Amino acid sequence: MMKEIRANGPVIVDFEAAYEFFTYNGGVMVESPRENDTTQLLTDEMEEEVEELSTEADEQSDNTYEDYNLQWQTATHSCLIVGWGFDEQDEMKYWIVRNSYGADWGEEGNFRVRRGLNDFGFEGNLVAFDPVLLA
Repeated sequence: MMKEIRANGPVIVDFEAAYEFFTYNGGVMVESPRENDTTQLLTDEMEEEVEELSTEADEQSDNTYEDYNLQWQTATHSCLIVGWGFDEQDEMKYWIVRNSYGADWGEEGNFRVRRGLNDFGFEGNLVAFDPVLLA
């Protein structure tokens, strides 16, 4: 995903806009575990594997999420992932995401979400396009 953003610009992400999203006012957003949550699709071993793979993001891979047994997830909102970073204070990788609510929302219209653990389905529902101009 990082290579796609670097090469071609933002990617569209569909995700589950949960409580944390609607109450967001800054910082890195992290998905909270919920009782009886059927959207928690990653086992501890899978989370470790995804975390390990995300640290190797600069290497090209032909693996898909199906290769890691990741399944369909609930998606209730769409945004653009425009970049990524690392929070030194919390020692946490994150995505920089542009929302459609305007500059008064979140961090000047953007928000940050933890990267590498598929929080809210961010790393499981991505779309990128290569436009073709027809004459």
